[in-house]
Amino acid sequence: MEPNIHCLFDALKPKYFDTIVAATKAVAKYDVEKDKFESPTYAMNMGTNLKQCAEIAIIFALKRKQIALTVSSAEAEADLKTLIKVIESQWQYEISSQAASDININKWNKVTLVPLASDLKLLKEFLITTANSAATALQNDGDGDVSQYVLLLESIFCRVILLNRRRPGELQRLTLDNYQILEKSDSSSNYEEFSEVVSPTEQILLKRFKRIVIRGKRGRGVPVLFSPDIQGHINILIKIRNKFVSEKTHSYSVMLNQMNLYVVIRF
Repeated sequence: MEPNIHCLFDALKPKYFDTIVAATKAVAKYDVEKDKFESPTYAMNMGTNLKQCAEIAIIFALKRKQIALTVSSAEAEADLKTLIKVIESQWQYEISSQAASDININKWNKVTLVPLASDLKLLKEFLITTANSAATALQNDGDGDVSQYVLLLESIFCRVILLNRRRPGELQRLTLDNYQILEKSDSSSNYEEFSEVVSPTEQILLKRFKRIVIRGKRGRGVPVLFSPDIQGHINILIKIRNKFVSEKTHSYSVMLNQMNLYVVIRF
C-alpha cells in the first residue's frame, strides 16, 4: 500500500495510521457492502498487537542513539508514543466497534453441538470396561504392568470429568492427601442436621458418593463427586501406587519409574 514501508518498524508511524487500518480490514476480510468482518476476532486483536509492537519498538529505539542516518532515537520514540495514543483513541471507531458487533452476532447464531445421551452412555460403558480390564490385569500381575496402570489412571480421570463436567486443570489439583483425609473422616456425620429434610433417594446418594472440594478457577472452591465404582478403582491405584511412583515425587503428581512419564491425574 505504501512503497516507503519496507518493514514493520517503518509502518509504526502516526502518518501511516490510515494505512494500518486499511491493511487490517484487508487481512480481516472486511466486506464494505455488508459492513461486516469475516474474521472479527482477528481484527479485534490487531489493535492490541500493534500497541505491543510499538512498545517493543520504543525499547529498541531507546537502546540505539540513531535508528537511521536521518532519524534519531528521540524522534522515533515520539512517533511511536503518538501512534499508541492514536490507536487508543481511534481504533475503537475504525475497527473494534464493528468487529465486536460481528463477534456478538456470530455468537448468537452459533449452533451448539450437545452430545447425545446415547453417546455419553456408550462412552461411559467403554471407560468402565477399560478400567475393569486394567484393574483385573494389575491385580493378577504381581509385578504390575505400567501400561495397565496408566490405562486405569486415564480411564478414572475421564470418568470423573464425565460425571462432574469439570475442567481437566481443576481435577489435576486434587491431591492424594486430600482424598485420603476425607476418606478417614466420617463424612456422613456432616449431614446429620439435614437427614430429616432430604429425601430417601438423596440420603442414598450422600452415603454412596464421595464429595471433595478442590481449588477451581480464580481460587473458588469446586465440588467434585466420586461414584462408588470410581472410588473402588482409585483404591486399587492407591494400593499398587508404590510400584510405579517414585518416593521422591510430590503427593499430587504421578511419575512412573524408569519412564519419567507424567499422566493426566495427580495422586
